[in-house]
Amino acid sequence: MKLKTWIAERWTLMISMLLIITLFCLPISPSLKSVMVILSALAILLTPAYRQTLTAVFYEPWCIAAVGFFGLILLACFWSPADDHTRLVCVEKYSKLLYLPVFAVGFQHRLVRRLAMYAFLLAMLLTCLLSLFIYHADPGQVFRNHIVTSYMMAFAAYLSGLFAIQEPFFKKRWPFLLLFLLFTYQLIFFNSGRSGYIIYFALMILLLALHLPFKKMLLSLLVFSALFALLCYESSVFNIRIHQLLEDWNQLKNGTVNTSLGFRWMFHHLAKSLFISSPWIGHGTGSFAYYFQQTNTLEQWKHLLDPHSQYWLVAAELGLLGLTTATIFFLSLIRAALRLDEMKPILLGMLLAFFIGNITDSLLFYSVIGYLFIVFTALCLGEKLVQHPADEKGDACLSPIVS
Repeated sequence: MKLKTWIAERWTLMISMLLIITLFCLPISPSLKSVMVILSALAILLTPAYRQTLTAVFYEPWCIAAVGFFGLILLACFWSPADDHTRLVCVEKYSKLLYLPVFAVGFQHRLVRRLAMYAFLLAMLLTCLLSLFIYHADPGQVFRNHIVTSYMMAFAAYLSGLFAIQEPFFKKRWPFLLLFLLFTYQLIFFNSGRSGYIIYFALMILLLALHLPFKKMLLSLLVFSALFALLCYESSVFNIRIHQLLEDWNQLKNGTVNTSLGFRWMFHHLAKSLFISSPWIGHGTGSFAYYFQQTNTLEQWKHLLDPHSQYWLVAAELGLLGLTTATIFFLSLIRAALRLDEMKPILLGMLLAFFIGNITDSLLFYSVIGYLFIVFTALCLGEKLVQHPADEKGDACLSPIVS
């Protein structure tokens, strides 16, 4: 009996460590991320206590909505003109939705959730320091491209600011304040991801709104907006990127689409035309890539799979049926977030960043941010799941690590 208890405790500890390492690997290595996600999911599924909880999780509205959305993507393969390989690739990209209930079960105990978030911040600190002191040629891209890095850096700044506000003791608060300042500095002065600027500003508004009365929030918002505008004015990287955006806009008005903005406009326009031609059920999974190849004359976009917007991608391939299903999924997550306690502001922040980012990129479709969204959402949703004795033992095993 003692041997079985010892094995169960070590197995639970191993799952906890896998989950923590997964959050560390997500921002820095696609290969390690893939390995850790699979290992973590398999370890959770092989644990009887977790499987028992997983059965109950399947009745949660957000889980039903996630499985339903993925089921629609599978069903839409039957009316898609795309070849088998393209449809299979698209289904594989959306299959990350199935990890949501599995990881939620794994993140039941608070200590693992906390350590996993610290691991994410540690990975972002490593990214930030390398960006500031090593990668001078292109500091916005260290482990990931500038779009992904700016997204994660904005969320890391929000998470650090949130921890700093929540920490009652100043001696434990200042490390998070330092992280917040470092991540903010990297994002504004070194990173060229324009979507990251918008996401950062929106997250800071959310942070103020969650912790201040209305009148104080308005005053703080004015002060923060003025400070943010001043920092952006002093940032040469920010000014270059905004100047490029204005130039792209002027060229687009003159009929030139051979720019970053022009390409996105062209992709969105094709997705819009596909949606209008089949508004109810769309053209099927992988259909955007198929129709794009029929008209594409751009060599640099030879293998494009999405229109650089999750919303237009769903509209073109799944129609109003897909948009409705996706909306139900997102609303179920918002509803679940509002019912959380400690994890409520974290999930609301992740959802806000995700909703904004999906305007200009297909975040759920592509791997890096899509997995970050799934794992962090599962981490937050794990708060409301009933703990089993195995989880409590896992907390006890991990306690020495923290102390």
